Amino acid sequence: MLKSKPKSNFSPQDVVEISIGAVILALPISVTEEVWQLGSELAPWRTAIISVTSILLVAVFGFYKFYNGSLEGRATEFITRVFTVYFMSNLVALIGLLVIDKLPLVEEPMVAINRIILVAFPACFSATIVDSL
Repeated sequence: MLKSKPKSNFSPQDVVEISIGAVILALPISVTEEVWQLGSELAPWRTAIISVTSILLVAVFGFYKFYNGSLEGRATEFITRVFTVYFMSNLVALIGLLVIDKLPLVEEPMVAINRIILVAFPACFSATIVDSL
């Protein structure tokens, strides 16, 4: 019989779960015209606030869900988990927007970054929830 590892251990399986979780919300949101428009109009400082908020909320959720409010000897694992969730969510958003040809990386890089961050915002949360199941 296989023993399951405690959920606080971060493994390659978690990366797969995070990726699939990010897809759950990234793809439907990336095809909305509202995101494309908002990405074109949003000021860079507002995009930064959205990005920081995403990271903070994922970190707080993970801190209590995976680590029960204590990082004793697991701070590196915690930081890796938060970084992976945010990175994979942004990567999924980038790929989704690229596939539907709504990512003007060369022509308008700031619009592309805005759109990625806007799509990744909810994707981070679905990624974290799926990883926690």
